[in-house]
Amino acid sequence: MKDSANLYRQGDLSAEALQEDFARALPDSPAAPALFADLAALLPPGPQRAGLRAAAVNAGWTLNPSFSPNPVSASAGAGRGALRGRALATNAGGGWSGGASDAGADPEGAPALVEALDSAWAPLDRSRITARADELAGGPKAARTGGVVAFVFVSSPEEDGDDLHSGMSWRPAGASLYWLQEALRSFDADLRSKIGAGAGVLYRRGPYLPALQQAAAALGAGAVYMGRRCEPAIFATDARMAAGLYEPAMIATDARVAAGLEAGGLAVRSFNTLMLHEPGAVRLDMSRYNGHFGTLMPFVRACDRLPAPPKPLPVPLRVPVAASAPEGLSLDELGLAPMPLRADGTAVDWAAGIRGAWDISEAGALRQMDVFLDAGFPRYEAARQFADARAVSRLSPYLHFGQLSARVLAAESRRRGGPAVSKTFSRRLAWRDLASWQLLHWPRMPAKPIRSPYARQAWRDEPGELRAWQRGRTGFPLVDAGMRELWATGWMQQSVRMVCAAFLVEYLSLHWVHGCRWFHYTLVDADLAINSMMWQNAGKSGLDQWNFTLLPTSSSQDPDGAYVARWVPELAQLPRKWIHSPWAAPAETLAAAGVELGGTYPHRLTKADLKALRQANAEAINAARRTAPHLVDRNGYDMIEIPKGATAGEDGKIMRIFTKPEYRKLWAA
Repeated sequence: MKDSANLYRQGDLSAEALQEDFARALPDSPAAPALFADLAALLPPGPQRAGLRAAAVNAGWTLNPSFSPNPVSASAGAGRGALRGRALATNAGGGWSGGASDAGADPEGAPALVEALDSAWAPLDRSRITARADELAGGPKAARTGGVVAFVFVSSPEEDGDDLHSGMSWRPAGASLYWLQEALRSFDADLRSKIGAGAGVLYRRGPYLPALQQAAAALGAGAVYMGRRCEPAIFATDARMAAGLYEPAMIATDARVAAGLEAGGLAVRSFNTLMLHEPGAVRLDMSRYNGHFGTLMPFVRACDRLPAPPKPLPVPLRVPVAASAPEGLSLDELGLAPMPLRADGTAVDWAAGIRGAWDISEAGALRQMDVFLDAGFPRYEAARQFADARAVSRLSPYLHFGQLSARVLAAESRRRGGPAVSKTFSRRLAWRDLASWQLLHWPRMPAKPIRSPYARQAWRDEPGELRAWQRGRTGFPLVDAGMRELWATGWMQQSVRMVCAAFLVEYLSLHWVHGCRWFHYTLVDADLAINSMMWQNAGKSGLDQWNFTLLPTSSSQDPDGAYVARWVPELAQLPRKWIHSPWAAPAETLAAAGVELGGTYPHRLTKADLKALRQANAEAINAARRTAPHLVDRNGYDMIEIPKGATAGEDGKIMRIFTKPEYRKLWAA
């Protein structure tokens, strides 16, 4: 009960759920109402205390007469609670969606659609939504009052961000939209089979505000609950939600939608559903050195000073729904990821490889987590770099779309040994939060360098080379294998992503934004914050420049050549010695393997010395830095102005950031 009380005080548990926890812990005992009253008495007068009183009264408990909630807050709660009927809840994951119940909407007693959408999906075990599906849109209260929960998904891509080829905050596209579509399909089936036919998702097309208003009117909804969307939208109705802003697109849109719903009499509440820590709550302490500003360790230390993320909660016993699902569009009619048509009218099924590589469901997410924790986690430190993903989790798309909770993954990995087994993996979720923190403070990060002088760096303009890179036709087998796997399955292992990114920017000298856009289109786990942070660092304009050499000819990620042989089958018969550099193989070896360079497999895009290409890239960066000498300190470090809200006391100051030693040497030369 102590954990539940802490969750309530943090705003992560509703008063109704807390009352039910007390009732379950002390069934049929007079001690339960007494302890509940004692807890309420410890709270300062205000909406939280009023929420506990309302929950107790609704449960038929008599509280100690000395317990007297703040009359103003109680009155406000009663006023909002008068919005009876059904509460419309929404889910994260690209579009507004949710559920509905006859839940009163006082500020604290309102259902915490949680971790609400501590998942975007609904649940039946350990997904983000499962973590608190017992409160999904007011389940407990709805059960007592006869109200029901309804789930709604609204798609309005024009309001979700910029087109991929313009602007700086891109809406979901390509492979990630297909994943979203199939995740919704699985979600809907799970709801119907495990909760009831009436739990089926109601699909609507946008614009968001009129679509939600119409759905709410049709359902008789009294409130809207949703997880704060992390891609590509930001939810911001008032100052209390400022810490929950994740991405630059949609601030005005989501605020307008929420304001419009509230103006129409609907209560609106959102919850942290995707992050371990809200990006806006993290403030770095740079008063003493524990790493360069904006890099991982100062961020981890700042998170350590925050309250620990709430623990995942058990599966709900019930979610009240209507007898039948409300009428709306079918998922296919919604058209999230339509297949193009050939001239003869047949569809081009470009997603077949994605379906073959993934189980796009909550059950698939949980199975994959268990497989990883059993087999990959124990050897993560030693084997995480291999291209064949033998020791990595492959959980990124499930985390991104809410089919697996970050809290659940963190808790399960700690239960299996946590940092003692793998310190690196234990920090992966912190990296994820760090990316959203960076995007919060640098909202143009997807397309504009954080280090402003780097915007003047000279890049080559070679559309043909960019297309060859995208298609996996560069003539460098490891790069080609990675890019082909990406196109086929929507994913590739992290170290291969880094090799492919470094090849584009350091060896071809093509702008990193081209790579960022392509990955955003082709990754099933395309996350605007994570993808942008990676490409900024690959292009050396981010806060944490990659300080290592990634050779496109290296065999360290694929020592037996099996990864290249799988994805570049035209080289599969080459001996391992030559499979990563076929141009170096003797002519008779190539002929015996059926390889014709320039025929069955392309010539290299560049035959220049790789070290010389890296040096040319470094000199281009140095030239850009020299256009703004006031932003380089005497030791050759780049400097930036600290944005408001990023630190505990250094906002607005000019601070140096990590700069590669070779760039510092070039500056001093």
